[in-house]
Amino acid sequence: VAKVEPQLKTRLGELEKEVQGRNSRYYDQQEELLYRNQQDRKAEHEGKIREYRTKEKEARKAAKQADDPMEQLKLKREARKWERRADEADDDFRDARRKLQAEIDEKLDMIEQSLQGTQHSEHLFAIRWRIVA
Repeated sequence: VAKVEPQLKTRLGELEKEVQGRNSRYYDQQEELLYRNQQDRKAEHEGKIREYRTKEKEARKAAKQADDPMEQLKLKREARKWERRADEADDDFRDARRKLQAEIDEKLDMIEQSLQGTQHSEHLFAIRWRIVA
């Protein structure tokens, strides 16, 4: 057993590095997917906000140009509706972004944990044998 122990320790070290590398790559890929998802959602959100702000500006402009007070009121309410939608979309985006950021942080923590992994070996049984000639 004493003769084999240095080779066992070397092999255990190699296996530990291999497992750490695999775990790290996996969690890194997961973190990258979440990051890209976050970027996609951000671009989608910005497009929505631009659309809502454009509609709000159009309604405000039309309200200024309207001669009829009832039409003006209707257009101002429509402008407020688009402003509210933009604000709600901002709030929803912030909530979704916080969730994704928490997931990304969790993946980064998992990467750290996988790199700090420890070995534990336990003596389970002994085999005794004898050669009879």
